[in-house]
Amino acid sequence: MSREVRKPHWPSYARTLKREAKNLEPASQEVFQPLIRRAEAIDEPYYAAMALSWIGARMADAGLESTSVFSSAFERSMSTEPEWRRAEILLHIASEMSKTGSGDLQKLFDAAAGLSDPELRVKTFKTIKSRMTRKGIDISGLKTLVPENSEVKIESPKKNPKPRGCKSNVTLGIYNTYEGKTVKDSHIRAVARAAPLCIAYNLRLALFNFPAHSLQSFIEKVESQTRLKETKKQITRLYNSGCISLEKQPIRQSHPDLGLFVATTSQPQPEKTIGLEELLALDSPLCFLMGLGSSGLPGTVLNHVQHHLELTGRKVPLETCTAMGVLASSIDSARKHQG
Repeated sequence: MSREVRKPHWPSYARTLKREAKNLEPASQEVFQPLIRRAEAIDEPYYAAMALSWIGARMADAGLESTSVFSSAFERSMSTEPEWRRAEILLHIASEMSKTGSGDLQKLFDAAAGLSDPELRVKTFKTIKSRMTRKGIDISGLKTLVPENSEVKIESPKKNPKPRGCKSNVTLGIYNTYEGKTVKDSHIRAVARAAPLCIAYNLRLALFNFPAHSLQSFIEKVESQTRLKETKKQITRLYNSGCISLEKQPIRQSHPDLGLFVATTSQPQPEKTIGLEELLALDSPLCFLMGLGSSGLPGTVLNHVQHHLELTGRKVPLETCTAMGVLASSIDSARKHQG
């Protein structure tokens, strides 16, 4: 029986090409050709464009001609769907081009002008223009006006809807502590790990301080970058059930929709320490918070919430995804014990 050949994990593969490009001795353009061919062979246009733009930036930094490499990145970007991802990769290409002022800048603006969604087109167009201007790149000779019929008002992101129709009164709350305003692989992985647990153990999922403005577009991004079909199904199922929410308001003792906050920590404050069964016996909605990032939950969060829960009984710190599994299983056992 023939074995199925697994495709590479394209995000990791693209980053590998970036590292290899950085470590090359840039004697000539020919040195980069094997990397360029490997990048062009990536069958997901988004990551092909990403890898090519990294290689192009490295070549430009070494004083080599890189316009053709950026042009190849543009070609891949035009095949990227959905359109919000195409805008995202165009901004990535713009960022790499702005570092050295290399590449065909007019082609970049033309690609942004080709976005069909008016609001997305204006926002992408203006972001690219602002980035180039900020880097001191002369764009005076380019066609950089927003296309006609595109001057729409860019409204502030609408408040994300709270979970509706979700039957669980227990929430898994992931509190992002990474700096920056862009979605990282760690954000994607955390949600991809959490969604099946929430489905399996009847939990809501609340995302705090995540660098996303639209829940729908964020979930689409998670789905597009998740390889396992079953995991994608669980993410979609949880979202469609109204059991995922983006939360922007600061952490206090409780939340109007999610209930009483409980901080999960390996170093609980003695006066705030409480057991899981005791919490469930309160007969109140609960939101269990855990930090996403190397530093765990911030001190401000630990100080504001009323209760602390230690998951291992031995004060052993757990990685976020491990802690999610332990918490979900412990909640299930405590529920069964209570009958």
